[in-house]
Amino acid sequence: MSAITTNRSLRPIILLATAILMNACGGHGAGAGAGANSATLQSISITPSPANTGVGITRQFTATGHFSDGSTADLTTTATWTSLTPSIAAVNAGAVTGSALGTATILVSSAGAAVDFAINVTANVWSPAANMRLTLGPLTLLPSGKVFSAGGSNVHSGDAELYDPNQDIWSEASPLAIIGNTAALLQSGKVLSVGGQSFYGITGHSATYDPALNSWSAPATMLQTRYGNTTTLLPDGTVLVTGGMFGPPTQAREEERYSPSSDSWSAVPAMASSRAAHTATLLANGKVLVAGGYDPSVGTAGSTSSAEIYDPTANTWSPAANMAVARDRHTATLLSDGKVLVVGGANASGQPLSSAELYDPSTNTWSSAGNLTAARMQHAAVLLPNGKVLILGGSVNPSDPADVGLATAEIYDPAINSWSAAGSMTMPRAQPGAVLLKNGTVLACGWSSTLPSCELYWQ
Repeated sequence: MSAITTNRSLRPIILLATAILMNACGGHGAGAGAGANSATLQSISITPSPANTGVGITRQFTATGHFSDGSTADLTTTATWTSLTPSIAAVNAGAVTGSALGTATILVSSAGAAVDFAINVTANVWSPAANMRLTLGPLTLLPSGKVFSAGGSNVHSGDAELYDPNQDIWSEASPLAIIGNTAALLQSGKVLSVGGQSFYGITGHSATYDPALNSWSAPATMLQTRYGNTTTLLPDGTVLVTGGMFGPPTQAREEERYSPSSDSWSAVPAMASSRAAHTATLLANGKVLVAGGYDPSVGTAGSTSSAEIYDPTANTWSPAANMAVARDRHTATLLSDGKVLVVGGANASGQPLSSAELYDPSTNTWSSAGNLTAARMQHAAVLLPNGKVLILGGSVNPSDPADVGLATAEIYDPAINSWSAAGSMTMPRAQPGAVLLKNGTVLACGWSSTLPSCELYWQ
């Protein structure tokens, strides 16, 4: 990632007068320390770069001052930010909000130095974001607005890192020696990681990451060793873990529930069907819909159309209506109206599906949600702020080494129960991770030729 840096003369003249006045009051600004007046501000750099945002989306930029003594200082809050194209974008203390499609020019000035940079206000397009440093694990949006990833593939076992949207950078976090894990954000703001594989096979691992301390703690071990399970935060703050493939020794099949307050796992009655590569969706009524998947004892040929409901209060399962199509490795997204959108996946023959279905909890019925343009499995789905659903990437045949995945993306509109094409990603992503950032953009990451690369979707 490169910063935009220049030392151009200030425009317009009225801003020059302001900058001279600021210079008379001291060069570094807040945090400069003793001797600040002996160094002069030589240039200003802006990050992140390249600069993009969307209509109605606010993106924070940072201004860094570079001084004659080699020091730097954050000038974001003390510099003067001016939009030279206010009809396209507005700015306030580095926070740029798109108003209309086009290119805006933002001028940043402080103590006699200035920089202007162009920001593109776009829609339905992708732009590159910083590459991950290590590997891709489950993506979790933290309360701070940063994104946490831990675990991932077998290329770099146990890596963890943090993405800062304001700086567009990834930084290493305390590592986790597990791959193939699942994660849930706890009500405390910590991240619970469960299941997966270590160097010794499928594990009953559970660990809690504290973003404030950048450290892991080891809570109680799960009752089962499992891989390919789901992890769902319940309204009472406990976490439901269901299904997956079990490791040795042979175990009686059951689900389980973690209580952060007592740091303990308790058994949950087993689902009616054994499942892996299924979905578990927290409904508006506090219950959990589990749908699809395959029987691990049979393999992917055992894909199922069955679904069931977990009641956390009664600690019981009840059958839900079957989907129209048996599927595994699909996605399930809770919509704004309380229905659940299930998309794609693989059938019992391992072929990708283009069909989508809607589950209505109030009537316990499934209905058609149309068809994707491109059949896909192991894709990602994100509920957008406007209530639509973005589907991106995925695979056609994961067992084929030549299958690098799909670059296409599609959008589902619940209001008219139809699909439309979204802008294609800059590269194919076979098993992407995606998360909605606090400013309404979507961060998507997946493997390229060497390391996981990422990009941002602007609605």
